[in-house]
Amino acid sequence: MFKEVIKFFMAIVLISLLIALFFYYAETIIGSIVYVISGFIEWVLSLHKFLQYFIGAFTVLSLIVIPLWLFFKQDYLI
Repeated sequence: MFKEVIKFFMAIVLISLLIALFFYYAETIIGSIVYVISGFIEWVLSLHKFLQYFIGAFTVLSLIVIPLWLFFKQDYLI
């Protein structure tokens, strides 16, 4: 009977250890996934800022530089 109690106790310890390891690594994996997702969101937000700068530069170029370039490119000025 004493051996059965020891086996039962060891089984409980082993199952508890497996559950603890599962949740420990699950927390690490979930934390890694959350870290990657938050990094991706931060990258998308910085990309949004980059797109704002790109649209602003494109607007300036299309409204000022390209018409001037087309004006000075005309043949009658040569």
